[in-house]
Amino acid sequence: IKKTDNRAQYSVSGNEVGINPQENSPARGAKTEAERKTEYVRLARNCPGCNFKGVDLSGANLNRANLAGAKFSGANLTNAELKHSNLMGADLSGATLVRANLMGANLSGANLTDVNLSGSNLIRANIKGATIHNTVFTGAHLESIEGNIK
Repeated sequence: IKKTDNRAQYSVSGNEVGINPQENSPARGAKTEAERKTEYVRLARNCPGCNFKGVDLSGANLNRANLAGAKFSGANLTNAELKHSNLMGADLSGATLVRANLMGANLSGANLTDVNLSGSNLIRANIKGATIHNTVFTGAHLESIEGNIK
């Protein structure tokens, strides 16, 4: 989702989540930021291939969500709950996942370039084949992780 305007409203077309600022003017009863965030979280529960670029999903409960191939480039997932979620092949480049709970998550083939995973829980996560470049793991819990961090 490209945020072009603080008053932008989401729209859904197939598996693509997008923002159309023209649909959300004060005259049309603009949603609050909290209402938009709640709707993004609802959509993300089962949204393989969806586009959440730059979206604030901090603190979101996305446990067991199917987000295979989803685009989270530049998204804020600080303190997000992603236990046992399917993020296989997802693009998380430039995302912030500080203190995120990814225990048992499937990140195989995911793009983790420039991702901040400081303090995150990656116990029993699968990172086989993930692209790891300039990824920050400071204080992350990496016990029983599947795959290699190079």
